[in-house]
Amino acid sequence: MDPLCHTLVGTTLAARFRERSWGAATTIVVAANLPDVDVLAYAWGADAALGFRRGWTHGAPALAVWPLVLTAVVTAWGRWRGAERLRPGRLLGLAVAALLTHPALDWLNTYGMRWLYPFDERWFYGDTLFIVDPWMWLILGGASFLAFSRSRRAVAAWTALAAVTSVPVLAPGLPAGARVAWVAGLAGLALGRRLAGPAASVAARHRIAVAGLAAALLYVGWMWGAHALAVERVDAVAPEGEVYVAPLPADVLLRDVLVVTEDGYRPGRVGPGRGVELRDAAIPRNADDPRVAAALAFPCVSGMVRWMRYPFFVVEEAGGETLVHVLDARYARRPGAGFGGTTVVLGPDGRPRGCR
Repeated sequence: MDPLCHTLVGTTLAARFRERSWGAATTIVVAANLPDVDVLAYAWGADAALGFRRGWTHGAPALAVWPLVLTAVVTAWGRWRGAERLRPGRLLGLAVAALLTHPALDWLNTYGMRWLYPFDERWFYGDTLFIVDPWMWLILGGASFLAFSRSRRAVAAWTALAAVTSVPVLAPGLPAGARVAWVAGLAGLALGRRLAGPAASVAARHRIAVAGLAAALLYVGWMWGAHALAVERVDAVAPEGEVYVAPLPADVLLRDVLVVTEDGYRPGRVGPGRGVELRDAAIPRNADDPRVAAALAFPCVSGMVRWMRYPFFVVEEAGGETLVHVLDARYARRPGAGFGGTTVVLGPDGRPRGCR
């Protein structure tokens, strides 16, 4: 999931457990985000990041080590500060619990997780949530807002966050119902904050956090059930091939579909009241083209090759050069679609010259 979602999971957990020890809130929020330290791989380029991310820092060995490291750092900091109520054992338990929410959420989405890395590079996919899910923002952010908006400065910060997160949700192209639900949700939170007043007692904060976490679990359960039902419906009309069914941004009803055929992928949609709609024309893989083999051997797509789940290739001739578009049908259905694709440039001699 996106960093904001992981952070809001941490703040909601902190609203419930911050009294357990000095440094508990910091431990929880950092632990909920800690595996994403691999974002530093982007310093070496987007392709390097694709090959590195959700591996070394997310796999089983890292998940065993991170809580120990974080607890040691927070404990040392607390002792240096002369903190009272510093309880390392409780910090360790909180670090483990918060840290495990991170790979669990990453596995639930369509990007996937390499649970067994570095022993096994296989990706595992839940296909239940989209990579960026605004309803998780609304649920967990709403709980954190009600628990922690005690001052005008805090209210201003939460208001700014609501405005920023509203931009992609209210953008043209998303379902009108999703936009209405988003605005209604924000209005409901604002009304709830006004009726409750600025000061939340510890007991009230705990209840808010538990309610927020429960609501998030119910939402994930709904999306899991909807996914399973959609897979069943697609299997009924395409029993011979592998099917990919995935959520769409901000849409809790409609699902994206790929049916894997012998030569490519048939895209489509499935949702309540519309059945399974598959296009007659399949997206060809073009994997047997020798120019594709030459492109895939080039180092600048090595990360992409390790990350792709449903690869296909488009080859174009332009200005004496050959452009080999390397695409993953989960996120890109045509060249230039943005995330999920890259382009290798071959010279007249058929050798790779670089990537775009």
